[in-house]
Amino acid sequence: MAIADDPQFIQTANGMSLDDEIRMLRDQLARKLTLQNAQLRKMLERFER
Repeated sequence: MAIADDPQFIQTANGMSLDDEIRMLRDQLARKLTLQNAQLRKMLERFER
């Protein structure tokens, strides 16, 4: 049986790529939330004056 046909190998390869995708999505979300927080702080400054 070839390694690529081994179900254990396929599951591990897919799991690793899923972990990478999760890391990437978490990073994107963190950047978007940081940007959104900065925008909200600027909006709040208008009302705190």
